Amino acid sequence: MQKILLFLSLLLFHGCSLNELFLKDELDKVSVVKYTNYLKHHRAYFSRDNLEYMKDKKKYIYLYNTKTNDVGILLKRKNQYHMYNMSNPKIATIITSKDENTTFSNALKFYALQGFKPTSSLSDNGHEVKASYKIYKEVKTILIEAKDYTKLQSLYRKAIFHYDSSKIKSIKTILPKRLIQNYSKHYSKRTASRTQLLQLKTIAEKLNLQPPTIPEIEKKNTKKEYKKRKKPITKPLSNQKEIKVVSKKDITQQKPVEKEPAKRVPKKNLVSNPKVAPYKYYLNHASLRELRKYITNSTTKYSLSRIQYNKLIQRKKELQEERLLKDGSLEDIIAAYKTNKNPKYKKRIMMLMKKKQLED
Repeated sequence: MQKILLFLSLLLFHGCSLNELFLKDELDKVSVVKYTNYLKHHRAYFSRDNLEYMKDKKKYIYLYNTKTNDVGILLKRKNQYHMYNMSNPKIATIITSKDENTTFSNALKFYALQGFKPTSSLSDNGHEVKASYKIYKEVKTILIEAKDYTKLQSLYRKAIFHYDSSKIKSIKTILPKRLIQNYSKHYSKRTASRTQLLQLKTIAEKLNLQPPTIPEIEKKNTKKEYKKRKKPITKPLSNQKEIKVVSKKDITQQKPVEKEPAKRVPKKNLVSNPKVAPYKYYLNHASLRELRKYITNSTTKYSLSRIQYNKLIQRKKELQEERLLKDGSLEDIIAAYKTNKNPKYKKRIMMLMKKKQLED
């Protein structure tokens, strides 16, 4: 009995309550709530005991991995940072070393090497994450609800982009409005025909969004109205002006009227017109300057899928590499070689060094 009392007193001394002891398998652990074809729902209760504030007096911060499309939550306990993967419960918690000198910026650099970086736009990537303070079985906790709609968001974006509602009619899973609302508004302004507006209307009704306005078609005149029209009244020939008869000689003597040269219509630039310059143009033919301008445009990310956008980023890196190898100085190429160890850079360095020796 004395041993039990001693054990409980030690637990209380270290700040661990009896409830936390019995809820050890439920707290600080990501669990699966629901898995369907279009939704992955995870939940986690994190104990608020010993939680320390981080930047801007926040007790939790969201991280995102662009390669794996995973969402993480960052907490701090006793000079240690804990990162839990809210998209994949099988992955173990990533914890920094217990060091008093570990600053918040150093912790972010550590997790950036793992692929996780801070983000404020989880909805753009198909995730809906909500946090709330809850008392779970008499324990103060932070409840995190993470829902992954990536696949469903991609299907609706394709349907809106191609103005085709056939592939989403049988879907029953509801997509939250804020994950698709801005994308739908962007393409509703670019519609060019009535059929496209009708397709967007059916998609908007499926998402419980405000449907676009469809203009009414003007009614054509029927056969009865055509018959009721009066025939034009012809005047007698006496009231008309005299008609002069022109001979063939007069026609030949007349000088031909010089026609003005037709003005050349300037060709439209492919880059200025987004309908003429599609995604394939920027992927295969656009220059580095055009590609940079297209990627930095605020509407580009909404008009493309995640895979297409990443391909354009990769194309931009390749063009930058080509320019550096072609026009870069020896110092710039050496600095780039130190970071990526690319044999192309090494070959270019040797050529420039030989050229410099010959010039000297």
